[in-house]
Amino acid sequence: MLGNSRCPPSDKDSSVEKVPVLAPGIPGIVRRSLAKLLSSAHLVLSGTTASILVIIFLGSLFVFVALRNHHGDEIRARTVQLTRLSSLIENDIAELENYYRGFLLTHRSQYFAPLQERRNAMKKRLEELNGRCWTTLFSANASSKLRT
Repeated sequence: MLGNSRCPPSDKDSSVEKVPVLAPGIPGIVRRSLAKLLSSAHLVLSGTTASILVIIFLGSLFVFVALRNHHGDEIRARTVQLTRLSSLIENDIAELENYYRGFLLTHRSQYFAPLQERRNAMKKRLEELNGRCWTTLFSANASSKLRT
């Protein structure tokens, strides 16, 4: 056992030997473990552990919120792309109607060539839109399967 002369003054007051007896019938090992639990060093260690756990919890919460916001931004970006593409298809349909109407009214070939070009452009854009919709649908199904 270390002598009292080697302990700093702050440790002498919180040593296990100077803890008052809580109950006279408690055995020595229980009394010593209770004294250690109630010592100031243990309370500082408990406070440090609790603060570390709170920091870890808050960090995890912030990462979760950031990932959820990022996922929402990705969904918004895909929605904007699909809306833009569908708007282009809508414009192609309007121009296709105009060229077709001009061809039907005049039977001139000057309306037929642009009509075919617009039809081909619209088919390409529709295929792109279908591809993006299916890709979005499959990725949503895959992510929902991963969550369950």
